[in-house]
Amino acid sequence: MGKQKATSKKAKSRKKTGPMGANKPYGSKSVAVPGGGNALLQEGLLALKQKHYPQAKALLGKAVEQWPNNTDILTCYLETLQHVGSKSEEMEATRQLLALNPGNVGTALELANLYLQLYQLGRCVRLATRYLKQYPADSRWVVVLAEAYQRADRPHKAEQWLNVYVSSLGPRAKDVVRHTPKIAMLQANIALSTNNLERALQIALDVTIAHPSPATYSQAVNVFVRSGALVQAVRLAKTMVQHFPKDRMLLQFAHDIFRGVADIPGGKPRTVPETFANPKPGTADIVMISPTHFLENGGGHHPPQIARALAGLGHRVLFNQVHAAKTAPAADKEAMVVMGDVYRNLQELPVTAFQRQVWQQYVGQVFSVGDTPEAAPPRPKVVLVMHWSPYILSLLPMFKAQGFTVVYWCVDDWQGLNEVRSPLTVETVCCHVADVLLATAEPLAKKLNTIVGKPVTTVIRNGFSRQHFPKVVAPAPPPADMRFGEKKTIVYWGGLVHHWLDWELMTQLVHRHPDWMFNVIGPNKEGDLTHPAIEALRDAPNVVFLGSKPVSELAAYGHHADAGVIHFKVNDLTEAVNPVKAYEYLACGLPIVSTPMPELDAFPYTWQCQTVEEMEAAFAAIETTPAPTEAIEQFLNTTTWQGRAEAFLQACSLG
Repeated sequence: MGKQKATSKKAKSRKKTGPMGANKPYGSKSVAVPGGGNALLQEGLLALKQKHYPQAKALLGKAVEQWPNNTDILTCYLETLQHVGSKSEEMEATRQLLALNPGNVGTALELANLYLQLYQLGRCVRLATRYLKQYPADSRWVVVLAEAYQRADRPHKAEQWLNVYVSSLGPRAKDVVRHTPKIAMLQANIALSTNNLERALQIALDVTIAHPSPATYSQAVNVFVRSGALVQAVRLAKTMVQHFPKDRMLLQFAHDIFRGVADIPGGKPRTVPETFANPKPGTADIVMISPTHFLENGGGHHPPQIARALAGLGHRVLFNQVHAAKTAPAADKEAMVVMGDVYRNLQELPVTAFQRQVWQQYVGQVFSVGDTPEAAPPRPKVVLVMHWSPYILSLLPMFKAQGFTVVYWCVDDWQGLNEVRSPLTVETVCCHVADVLLATAEPLAKKLNTIVGKPVTTVIRNGFSRQHFPKVVAPAPPPADMRFGEKKTIVYWGGLVHHWLDWELMTQLVHRHPDWMFNVIGPNKEGDLTHPAIEALRDAPNVVFLGSKPVSELAAYGHHADAGVIHFKVNDLTEAVNPVKAYEYLACGLPIVSTPMPELDAFPYTWQCQTVEEMEAAFAAIETTPAPTEAIEQFLNTTTWQGRAEAFLQACSLG
């Protein structure tokens, strides 16, 4: 393929290669196709040359389907995706290109970078490990591993790999690191994750001085904000805007980071939404501290659902992810903007749990807008803690002092999670400080009651959204990526965490019934992908892993399935689970086949099974069991998220 200078910033990461036709080369070579040419291909290449990227994408996509093993056509198609395609499409095309030429290390590195951007961290680690074994002298793969583990919130592992890279540099290590902004910023982020704040700030500052660019400034500002060094962050942001006053993306970034905290010169100050400035009488101001990002696992988790429901009832809600120092998915940031258009009184609180001074300024600034006059009763204020974190302990006294009602809502048995480290002490403090205790399941309520020594915990279970799972008489056509079995089509959606799910049980079911198709919807988190049972299922022809889907899209899959499965392991963790997916399966009209869980005893149209044989018997029983439509509807009418939000308000004496 010939080489040509890239024509856009987006295409600079890949040399622009690819022909303009079988007989008209784009560069120095032409595309070789069977038969000597094709009108479809010619049109696609011409559209690419003329920069008509949407047309080129459609035409070249069809050409790739016709000649899937032609690397030249695939390279041209990939170029169009860099202009008008999604990152997911670009990732899949790059994977296809690498499969055709696995010796191309450059393509492999591009795929690793896409995995990092899309938070496909397990795939990234496996790819980097494989190529590092093949090319042990190529230190770039060591850096990829370090960055993947840093993004996976495993800073000590990331630091180990980065030290391997630095050691490989020998005497020139300091000079190389100092002149490589990416490596230096990786060091800063690792230092930040290990609470070495002084080192993180110094590295970030040194990088901006040595390499002043939009990228280094924006990354450094992020480091300063996340560390809580707000005054220095404001100064650095002002310097950034002065250096690059015409960079609109930087201006927008500065406003997003410091909205409500600092005025950035040269830009338009952010305005508070009208409904936030004019709150509905009789409503409350609620700060939510969540264990998940707003769109994690598609946004179907308990915290974002309750946030939507409370905002829908007119309350002002500030939503915060407790470990905001973790980089939120790009889609999550977009969702908060969209969410603000739908619920103008639901806003993101973009600060980390340990930035106490930022909380004081931000919460005070936002909730002071539209406050009731002094003569009127003050607006009720609630802080809803839904996850343990050592950082929360320093915030609770601040909220108490500002007159907030502190609510601790236990949504999972955190001690049962493998990655949780000693939460009991923190949870104990939360229970004793809280004014109101809530739990999503009876076992969790018993645990909290034991901690405080009295039966004061209210059980408010999970639910489902009528907005996302409406009553449907005639379902829409099935999603394009859904697959159907000859006899049965089964869905599972939710997390794919291996210490929650019984993958061995699922594997038995899959292998014993090749004419059943299993559609698995859920995010692939780093660490889960290496579980042997999951890897084995990836090769099964009757299992398709569809990735994470927004909660608004799940009903389309449920309406065309025969049953919903919940293959949780039976242990202390799952004993205390009230599964959201069970409500959503029923809302789609699906029978539920699950491993035993006490919380499912009250669910209609549900079979609880210990073994694969019992599951097979359950699927057989479903064929002869009419759906108890009336019982299902009565059950669902009492389990909406709006109803759960109203119960929450009553528990807080606000209903």
